Amino acid sequence: MGDPSKRRLKRVACYLPIAAAGFEFVWIFVLFLALIFSVGDTPYVNTPEKSRLFDTLSAWPAAAGVLFGVVAILFRLPVKAVDWFFLIAGILVCTGLVYLCVKGIW
Repeated sequence: MGDPSKRRLKRVACYLPIAAAGFEFVWIFVLFLALIFSVGDTPYVNTPEKSRLFDTLSAWPAAAGVLFGVVAILFRLPVKAVDWFFLIAGILVCTGLVYLCVKGIW
């Protein structure tokens, strides 16, 4: 039998993409607060450079979720059907969030 801590790590790794999708919403809220506090009461002038910066910053947690999911699939970490379900759901949600963030829709 293997080490129980390694088995636990394998089980938790399958849920990292869905956790990254949840963290994405917190991250976008933090970026919004950073924008409000950095601008203050002066008018915000949106330039393409600023817009691309926030689009890129907002996509990082979701991109990490996709990366974690691909690594979990490559190393065959999911064991049960529920692990596969949450892994694939997390990858799909994170992929959609990356698309929305990079295109500036989010």
